[in-house]
Amino acid sequence: MSSCSQDESFGDISNEDIKHLVFRTEPEEVNFTMYRSKFKDLARQQLKSGRDCHRTMGFANGFYAPSPEQFLKKRSRKLYVAQVEKPEKKPGKEQPPVPRKDDWNNAPARVEQNFLINNIRKAVRSVPPTGPSRAFDTALGRRVHNCNLLIPTFAWSENFAKVPEYIRKMKEKQMKREMKQKENVEAPQEETRIHVISEADRQEMLKNLKNVWAELQREFQVLPVLNDTLPKIKRKEALEAKLIEVEKDIKLIEDNLRIYIIQDPKDTRCAKPHDPDPCYQHLNSMRRKTML
Repeated sequence: MSSCSQDESFGDISNEDIKHLVFRTEPEEVNFTMYRSKFKDLARQQLKSGRDCHRTMGFANGFYAPSPEQFLKKRSRKLYVAQVEKPEKKPGKEQPPVPRKDDWNNAPARVEQNFLINNIRKAVRSVPPTGPSRAFDTALGRRVHNCNLLIPTFAWSENFAKVPEYIRKMKEKQMKREMKQKENVEAPQEETRIHVISEADRQEMLKNLKNVWAELQREFQVLPVLNDTLPKIKRKEALEAKLIEVEKDIKLIEDNLRIYIIQDPKDTRCAKPHDPDPCYQHLNSMRRKTML
């Protein structure tokens, strides 16, 4: 009895399942009530009321809805081709027509020719060529080619018995030089004129020189303090020289109330005596250019 009970106890142990070691009861599912808004009926009423607000009373007057069978078919549209004016044919020889695709292999008709007769006609109608010019100047008949010594051809040249062009130009230059020398000799010797600058011109010249001095002074003041390169040194020296020259001219005009200008007729920069003081104007402009 003890052995059998022991075998049964071992069998029960071998058939043991871990799922049934701890017994528990599954919790019951609690179904909560669904949430229902108190505005559900109002929202449904508003949705139904606004659903048909865009509907109309059918199609508009004159609206034509084509049937599905009347779709756009091939070659059913009307094509409007632009009217192109053809150019007028010019009177004259007409051009040959454009060859067709089958005409490329057709050789032109061959004209039968008799070359023997053609050569005979050509030889009869041709003019014999003239050979080189010849001249016989001796009794023995010495022949000279490409020259005819018996006919003086030079007599019919274009420049025959005419003065060459370079000689004519030389004579014209010589005549002009002689006429100019004659005019210089016959012209009366003009005396040198002395002109006094008016007070208004003196003040204007002084004002212009002061303006030039102010401009040069402004350029001199904006120069860099450090003159470490050759161009800077040269520029500074040039401005200093111009300032010194302008200051000398200003002092000369301020110290001398009466300034005389000598107008030399031999000077090409000055004009004739009847012109109004061009020499002074020229000298003044030249001085300003050199200072600037």
